[in-house]
Amino acid sequence: MFNDDQFEDELEMGDYAFVLIGKEVSPNREIPEAMFPLLEEFSDVFHDELPDALQPLCDIQHHINLEPCSQLPNSLVLA
Repeated sequence: MFNDDQFEDELEMGDYAFVLIGKEVSPNREIPEAMFPLLEEFSDVFHDELPDALQPLCDIQHHINLEPCSQLPNSLVLA
């Protein structure tokens, strides 16, 4: 972790800076009333309880084979 001066020194030395700001969240936060209609509409999507752990990773790897030297259709063309 950096203090303000250390962060400024690091920022001057490098090209990029990544900042993570932590915010403490109360686990017993109340849900705003405006959210109730939305939660009711999509109640079949949300589980009542969350699992204790993540599901195991599948052995399926998804990727797209690109043609060598091809230009992506959504890339910016510099003139």
